[in-house]
Amino acid sequence: MKNKKGSRRNRNKSAAHNNHLLVVDRFTKLPDDLLLNILDRLITPDAVRTCFLSKKTLHLRHLLSNLHVWFTSFVPDCGHVAFKDTIQMNAAVADATDNILTFRSQEIPLRQLSIGFYLKYYDCLTIGKAVARAMATHNIQSAEFIIVPEIKLQYCTIDDRRHNGKHLMTFFYACTDAFAGLTRLYLRNLKLAENDIPNIIATCKRLEYLRLSMCQIEDSVLHLQVEHPRLVELDITSAGLELVELNSLPNLKRLVFIMWQCPQEPLSFGNIPLLSSLSLTNVSMRWQKVIRLSQFLPSVPYIRDLHLSFLSEKVWVQPECPKLLSPVLQNLQFLNLEKLPEGCDIAWTRFFFEAAPNLKQVCITVWHHWCDMETDKVEREEEGYCDKTNVEWESSAPDGFRHHNLTKLTIYGFQPNENFMGYMRHVIFKVDKRSLDFGQALVVAIKFGPSPEMLSVMPPFQAHQVSSVASMVLLIARVLACGRISPSLFNQERLYLVAVGQFDRKWRPDSSDEDDEQISTSRKDFRFAKFGASSEEESEDDELETRSAIRKKRNSAALRNCDMKERRVLGL
Repeated sequence: MKNKKGSRRNRNKSAAHNNHLLVVDRFTKLPDDLLLNILDRLITPDAVRTCFLSKKTLHLRHLLSNLHVWFTSFVPDCGHVAFKDTIQMNAAVADATDNILTFRSQEIPLRQLSIGFYLKYYDCLTIGKAVARAMATHNIQSAEFIIVPEIKLQYCTIDDRRHNGKHLMTFFYACTDAFAGLTRLYLRNLKLAENDIPNIIATCKRLEYLRLSMCQIEDSVLHLQVEHPRLVELDITSAGLELVELNSLPNLKRLVFIMWQCPQEPLSFGNIPLLSSLSLTNVSMRWQKVIRLSQFLPSVPYIRDLHLSFLSEKVWVQPECPKLLSPVLQNLQFLNLEKLPEGCDIAWTRFFFEAAPNLKQVCITVWHHWCDMETDKVEREEEGYCDKTNVEWESSAPDGFRHHNLTKLTIYGFQPNENFMGYMRHVIFKVDKRSLDFGQALVVAIKFGPSPEMLSVMPPFQAHQVSSVASMVLLIARVLACGRISPSLFNQERLYLVAVGQFDRKWRPDSSDEDDEQISTSRKDFRFAKFGASSEEESEDDELETRSAIRKKRNSAALRNCDMKERRVLGL
């Protein structure tokens, strides 16, 4: 049916069209400063495409102050990158970089520049020349090169790496002006000559971040000396070197070293007064010696953050006496022990608590990553893998030790067995309660699976583990009653599910607990009742009970009726 304004269908089309224009107008009517602030948060190709949506924003593509052009921005629509696609992707990066920097006004500031490209000579030359011109006319605060070979790592041979190294050095000598202004550099999958890496580091006078991944030196050279006055962060992965000498790095604050093949310590520390974060990752073989931190880190006593990853294999750190290790770890505050082998005792990690008096947070991950581990017995024997063994360690002060600063303990891959239960007993009750009197609380996070970054399925509990789960519940309940753990910060929902799933029971607070909120937590009472409701109405109420209500009830109570039998289970 038609009227003066046309059919209903035409009116709907007109309304939808007007709404679309309204949305576009809201964006284009924003001030240029606000639009540039939004566009600078995008990668440059997406920001330029956004500017082409309207004539009012077309001029903004020349005013961007942060330029991020990576080859990943030009991936084909199918999502799969073939070898022939890398040619087009790299050409697109070179053209975009050249066009943006060439036609850019000198009056417009350029703060950040990050370019990621494949190692193709003519495209690299185009990018290097354009960046060198921009550095000569603009005061660039941060400039980064991410240089990646076109052949994937799993298909790259030694000859390919050597070929990539020659291409890189040809590009380097042709565009030394561009490298001289870099503040960040990432190189991957190369085989270089003896003096190539020192020459690159010496030429990049503004360099603050350097990452070398699978960048090896010729077999005849097994040592690398690193010196730079401005380098802040250094990341070396699978270098194939026997020794890396860090002679003079006065501004270095963070060091990451992953995988070494030498039998002794891979690093030698010289003048590094500001080093505060250290990360070491390795699969220790039979011929490799364990590392004594007191001998490995005597010249860097200011480490605050220590990360050690064992990749589910042999523990390559030797527990030591606190008298020897305390001068090295006296400033340690954050400790992360990652991928400890499953089935082995973790009690040895307690030597860090005794040697680091200022330790505040500890994170332990116990996990077998079967995708990364070598499981074939013949291959493990030929390559020199070690069998799974426990680390022998005895506490230097089993009775008198107390820790005064620990505030958080996280265990990923927790299992309800004596290994973890004994660890919890010794750690929790060794924390000095006096350090928690001023609003502090020891946070204990027990994760029954690996960390969120790791994908794994939690195995079901076995029948013989029920008593261990009971011990864990009672242990945590006693600690809650003592006030050593903050009930509001503890993950009690998980504890509730364990109790329900294993014992077919749930706990309920007394009615007096809800009426009198001023009663001390230590004098309140948990009662275990058989799971199930006495009537249909009660069953419906239980099912509709929210997690917040459950948390509120459990936080307002503590265990009191622990008989002597339960205490003997705990060993307390």
